[in-house]
Amino acid sequence: MRKFRINAFAYVPVLSSDGNICLVNTYGANTDDAGKIIVFDTREGKRISRFSYWERAKFRSVFSISQDSGNEYSIVCSSGEVEDFLFDLRGNFRDEKKFRLSLWKITSYSTIIPLIEHDLEFSTKKKEPFVPQEVIDLWLSSLDRIKESVTADNSTWKAEYYRTYGRVQDRIGNYQEAIKAFHKASSLKPKIGVKKRYDYLMKHYGDQDQKGILS
Repeated sequence: MRKFRINAFAYVPVLSSDGNICLVNTYGANTDDAGKIIVFDTREGKRISRFSYWERAKFRSVFSISQDSGNEYSIVCSSGEVEDFLFDLRGNFRDEKKFRLSLWKITSYSTIIPLIEHDLEFSTKKKEPFVPQEVIDLWLSSLDRIKESVTADNSTWKAEYYRTYGRVQDRIGNYQEAIKAFHKASSLKPKIGVKKRYDYLMKHYGDQDQKGILS
């Protein structure tokens, strides 16, 4: 039997029902193997894949391996926050659209805020001048849903909330709302990273009553 060295700590390995596929979920120090899902073919004694689950779904899950009637394997991810979702053995979503839509039902601001930030960053990198209205509606409804809980929190998530809210308003052209949100975020956490954009918005869209609030 071939042996593999994993440079990380590992949870209890998971086997498929026929024993042909083994999944190892790792954690620990900052190494190439840490924080990964590593999949092995036990029949051929080889590694199939190593991928970062956390980059794809930013909440904890319990993993298992399913096998359909055509002997195709899937990695099943189960979480209390969303319905089960599937990866293939190389870490590709079986139905990414379904998974993404299910995420917006979550009420945890520690999930929603990074999710919106990811969307904003992606649309900026793609240089997409137009954001579909259905996406904007998801952003705004999700922010509205978590507002009460996050603004009652004394943690840094409150500053993160106003930063993200400001970025959404900025992205859709509501510049006065963006200025107000950036001001709140910066007053809670001065190094939240909005000052450069705030200064630009103030120069081009701010009124005299707002001038200098982040100076």
